Amino acid sequence: MNADYKSISKRNIKLKEILETGSEDKSYSPAGTDISFSIKGRAAYASKGLFHAKGESGNLPTGEAFLAPVEGTSNGVLLRMGHLQD
Repeated sequence: MNADYKSISKRNIKLKEILETGSEDKSYSPAGTDISFSIKGRAAYASKGLFHAKGESGNLPTGEAFLAPVEGTSNGVLLRMGHLQD
């Protein structure tokens, strides 16, 4: 909780912008994950950890930027905690 949330905020906003300019995500790992999906046109969210306006909410600690893939575009294999998931 002693993190520099102004720095985290700036970094997450940059990550959000990168995600929103992308068109596809490809993820793979030595354990066997090999998956791709479209992110074209998706709005991303930057969890900044700064809550200044009434009604704002989020997670602490924070530090992530994320978006959802386009439905029906995933292709590949996702391994989670050592288990095969389709």
